[in-house]
Amino acid sequence: MEKIVFMSPPEGFSPKMEVAACYCRVGEKFLFLENSDNKEWASTWSVPAGKIASEETPIEGAIREMFEETGVLLRCDCIVHHKSFYVIHPKYDLIYHTFRVSMQGYPENIVLRAREHKQFAWLTKDEILQLPLMPGARECFLSIVGRGLWG
Repeated sequence: MEKIVFMSPPEGFSPKMEVAACYCRVGEKFLFLENSDNKEWASTWSVPAGKIASEETPIEGAIREMFEETGVLLRCDCIVHHKSFYVIHPKYDLIYHTFRVSMQGYPENIVLRAREHKQFAWLTKDEILQLPLMPGARECFLSIVGRGLWG
């Protein structure tokens, strides 16, 4: 498989958008969402994420996307920037800003938009690595949790 996730901008990199993603953890489990059938990567799994609006900062985009995709409203003081990745997809390049969120307990009312996601699950690292993940999702996830970098 060809490498699509980079730690620094690769030669010829020309991003068309920026995306913010929330890696939410409760204990040893992480929140993942399954994409709806009408999405570009139907039936693959990823974390709450989406395109950052032109007037937003990456952290504002992450908070908004988390709320829009799950109904969970995060506070700025509970979200920590991990790093930004440079992702090359066949249709476009993008900057992928990742944020870590440690929660004390599972949110009571996660509400998904049916047009975006089929289901959510709180999963262990091993369970996540068995899922069909969006392109590049495995590399980003392992960067955050695979080497014990979660603070």
